[in-house]
Amino acid sequence: MPDTAATFHHAMNFNSNMTVGLNRLLLAAGLVLLLAAAGCLSHGQKPAAGTSIPQIASIANVQIGYSSQEDLERAWGMGLTTVGSHPNSGEVWRVPGTPWLVFTDGFYYSERGLVVDTLSIAEGAAVSVTPDEAESWRHAPEARPGPQAFVWLEEISPGMLRAKVVEALTRYSLKFTQTDGEVVVQARGFSPVTSETGSNFRVWGVTLEFQHDRLIRLFMAAQLERDEQRGIAK
Repeated sequence: MPDTAATFHHAMNFNSNMTVGLNRLLLAAGLVLLLAAAGCLSHGQKPAAGTSIPQIASIANVQIGYSSQEDLERAWGMGLTTVGSHPNSGEVWRVPGTPWLVFTDGFYYSERGLVVDTLSIAEGAAVSVTPDEAESWRHAPEARPGPQAFVWLEEISPGMLRAKVVEALTRYSLKFTQTDGEVVVQARGFSPVTSETGSNFRVWGVTLEFQHDRLIRLFMAAQLERDEQRGIAK
């Protein structure tokens, strides 16, 4: 005849072990979810509160004054490293199917890494460089996106006539100023930095340079502004 007390004792041990095992499994699953969430945040998928990047700052899946150098390299591939604001912080690409060269650089850091705060696109022949630089840039890697991605506001690119550029800017209702050789567009926004106490990116500008009424260079830049100038504590 089976020992009832022993059977009950074994059953209790079995249930206790099952409960402990289940609790450990749930704890491990919760830990995995927490780590996954932390991983998503660490990759900077969620912009900082109040971040606002103006329309004029975007080109080829990159936002000047917000995207990090790593973001840019993931979108375009590795460029040719050049001396920049920091040692080797500048990069150069060729735009496939065009004579255009793209230059980027960054000086300030955010939680996302080194921020790309300047970008220029110019026809190679319009860039004043030494013979050694010209030879080096001739072998710069091609950016992954095609030429259309580097057309600013989907309409403006090197070689365009000044009248057409002004027409496009007017159609987009953008405010701009003009001189003999340039058209300058500015807009405001907000993008935080961590390497400059009391300052953040708040002003964006795009300078369009012309020669004989033909666009030869487009220069995009994000500029810092001290928070106390606006009475804002960020």
